[in-house]
Amino acid sequence: MKIYDIVSKNLADVRSELYDYALNICMSAKDEVAVLRGLHEVVRNVEVIQLICDEVNNGGFLQYYTNSSRFQYVLVEDAIKAVGMPKLLKIAKKANDIIRKILAKGKYTIADDIDFTDKEAEKLSALDDAFYELDGDDDPYTVLENYVKANFQEEI
Repeated sequence: MKIYDIVSKNLADVRSELYDYALNICMSAKDEVAVLRGLHEVVRNVEVIQLICDEVNNGGFLQYYTNSSRFQYVLVEDAIKAVGMPKLLKIAKKANDIIRKILAKGKYTIADDIDFTDKEAEKLSALDDAFYELDGDDDPYTVLENYVKANFQEEI
């Protein structure tokens, strides 16, 4: 099957359609990250990047790291790098560094509801602001849309 078999032929919203395809596969999985790692790279990258963007747009990085989406944090940097989004990568790395430092202390695992300190929440909020400033050639949704279109013929 090719990507174009999953998404509409009019290319109206190929990114969202591919995201929905991947999300439906992951929703029933016990280990979402393992399922994502088994998907075609293009499908995985779209799902992982779309999810972080949707979460941050809706409630910031605090929401991303407190919802079930948090399990995907281990995949997000590689996905962003593969798609070619250097500004988003810089932001995501900083956010993930905050999480890695929290997890390294041993008090929490990524499966726990993390009780962020005010300082950690402020740092994540500043990264929200940097994310919201991404536009033009750096707009994640536009870049993802173009990425899917560029890989339209890929076998998945």
